[in-house]
Amino acid sequence: KPFNPRELLARIHAVLRRRPAQEAPGAPSGDNEVVTFGPFTFDLGTRALQRMLDVPAVEHPSTWLTARIVGDSGGSFVQALLLDAGAEQGVTPGMPATTPEGLVGRIVDVGRRSARVLLITDFNSRVPVVVESSGDHAILEGDNSPLPTLRFLPLNPGFAVGDRVLTSGRGGVLPPGLMVGRIEAAGDGKVRVRSHVDWARLDYLSLQQTVGTPPPEAAAPAS
Repeated sequence: KPFNPRELLARIHAVLRRRPAQEAPGAPSGDNEVVTFGPFTFDLGTRALQRMLDVPAVEHPSTWLTARIVGDSGGSFVQALLLDAGAEQGVTPGMPATTPEGLVGRIVDVGRRSARVLLITDFNSRVPVVVESSGDHAILEGDNSPLPTLRFLPLNPGFAVGDRVLTSGRGGVLPPGLMVGRIEAAGDGKVRVRSHVDWARLDYLSLQQTVGTPPPEAAAPAS
């Protein structure tokens, strides 16, 4: 399943609650103060981690809508879908379109009662992603094939075939943590990702609208 930071924090706080009240912060950790979460291991005896746990979480409320696919979309996109929901139903450009299996695409055009979804496999699609196990950031680029590619990886990436790929949330294009797929192959200068979505059986899509962090306000002019 996708990496869930809330579940990780819940595990860490559960361990901290079991610590004797008189134990001083930063004291050497015992066996029960090491939390393993997927490929990550956290030593709860470190002061740096304890300071991080005191940082309040920033909530980004989200709204989910459901829309039915009514056909393949025309226009300038080769791989796109037409939905039966639009502005009157609360659909806005940029909303991610997903199924329980993962990311399908994002809304690019909105009418009163319809909207167009650009699929992640389309040549015009660019999605900031991260490889879950290695932390390698990249851009998922569609090329009109079933296997989009990872571009702009770091010079010495640490991923392996089979690793899961999630949205990174960078650039504010899409929220972080959405399942994209798994690395299918790496060779000939290309790293390809296979989506978990069954493209032949798409019927309904979930659309997520997230209220992100607003940009910094301009400083008030000095009086």
